[in-house]
Amino acid sequence: MKLKLYQAKLTRQLVVFLLGVSIVPLLVVGYTSPETSKTILQDQVRQNTVELMIKQKDYLDLLLDGIESLIANISSVDDVKKAVLESGGGDDYANLYTQARIGYILSGYRNIRGLVSIDVFSLGGVHYHVGDTLNVNELRREIKEKLFRDAFAAKGAVLWPGIDDNVNANSAHSKVITAAKALYRFDVPSLTEKPVGLILVNYSLENFHDHFSPNQSDPASPMLIVDARNRILFHPDRKLAGSSVNSELISRMRGESGSFVDFINGQDMFIAYSRSVKSGWTLIRLVPLQSLNAKSDAIRNTTLLVMGVCLLLALILARLYSRRIVEPVIQITDSFKALQRGTLDAKMRLPIPDLRNEISELVSWFNAFLDSQAKRRLVEEQLTESRERYLSVINSISEVIFQTDAAGNWSLLNPAWTKITGYDWETSLGRHFIDQVYAEDLKLAQELLNSVLNQQAGFRCTLRFVTQTGGICHVDVYASATVDHAGAVSGMAGTLSDVTERVLQDQELRRAQAASEAANRAKSEFLANMS
Repeated sequence: MKLKLYQAKLTRQLVVFLLGVSIVPLLVVGYTSPETSKTILQDQVRQNTVELMIKQKDYLDLLLDGIESLIANISSVDDVKKAVLESGGGDDYANLYTQARIGYILSGYRNIRGLVSIDVFSLGGVHYHVGDTLNVNELRREIKEKLFRDAFAAKGAVLWPGIDDNVNANSAHSKVITAAKALYRFDVPSLTEKPVGLILVNYSLENFHDHFSPNQSDPASPMLIVDARNRILFHPDRKLAGSSVNSELISRMRGESGSFVDFINGQDMFIAYSRSVKSGWTLIRLVPLQSLNAKSDAIRNTTLLVMGVCLLLALILARLYSRRIVEPVIQITDSFKALQRGTLDAKMRLPIPDLRNEISELVSWFNAFLDSQAKRRLVEEQLTESRERYLSVINSISEVIFQTDAAGNWSLLNPAWTKITGYDWETSLGRHFIDQVYAEDLKLAQELLNSVLNQQAGFRCTLRFVTQTGGICHVDVYASATVDHAGAVSGMAGTLSDVTERVLQDQELRRAQAASEAANRAKSEFLANMS
């Protein structure tokens, strides 16, 4: 259980470290990159879209220039001017001739693609017409009169009212794009230009749509063309032509071109626009911010994917790290603890990882350490066994085996000391060896000590020791000096043999011999006296 806990701690630390050095920076980059890319993309799209709208506006102006050139050419034809000024004066034949001649002239300008009709009206009520139909019996008078008023107010400029109902109710094109220009004559008495007629050109909505639909490649980002009265001239959905655009939205479009963001149809829209000075029409491009953010979201999603892969790799690396590094280290740690407690199996060896790195070397050295520990224990066991045998021998012999330090204090004694003197051999350790020497032999004992310690020579003598009971024991002493690793005298060692019985026998023998000799002398003296 502890192994798993330690392993989990180290593995968790590794995972945290990997997260800190790889995942966290990636997370920061992953968070900032989409935001940065979003800003860059929006700026780039804003710039490109505005430039595109300007180009589309230039294309629109080019198309309108063609129609204005047509109107200018028609208004400069003398026959047209004359017909408008005459305003239907003359007989029927002359009027029919004028109609035919003007119709022929106007027919020459119908080569412009998308042109629905050309109409020339005079204030006197004369109407010249060419177009998709020659039936002009039903005219929308209100529209005609409004066109007259607006064209006269334009002071000779071409009027672009935008999309409107066709003046000719019999035309197949009910909705057309209209361009109108007032015709003037110079009034000599008043020295002013006075309006005398109107040139009206109707352009096909379908053809206008075909001009701009190829540029509509993304249905999610529609382009609109709105006339001066906020009515849609072009939309990818043809059905929306003629419908009105929110005036508040148009009011935000200040200047010839620009961009802004607004909330439209439930979503944020990036809006780029460019306005035609010539017609007052506005080209608008609506780009959902969501579509722009989708590209940056792809970066975010890719970053999240990379983060997921990195996290998976971190977990895999953590697992490999745990198996190849953490587990061996934990096993070594636990083995050391078991070794300290004495519960480690002497035959246990850790498996060496199949890695050529420091961990393999560490495990190898640990196993080598266990081998050395096993050898040391074996040697210790052998030494213990030898010491026990040695002590068994020492404890079993009758002689005292001793050692002293350089001061003459007992450092080693065996149980024979107790048998000879009666003093406990263990409690005698540390006491000076002359403490139990008989008073009359103290001088000899001191000479023994000095001779051994100073001359480093062996010494043999017999000393009398006082026993624990106060008696005297005769001890045969043999001592020699001991030296340390530097060769200096560190004390003495030797044996003490109890010779009390022998000394007493010798004394008894000498007394018996003396008595015998005394008896012999007495006998000899008696015999000598008797003779």
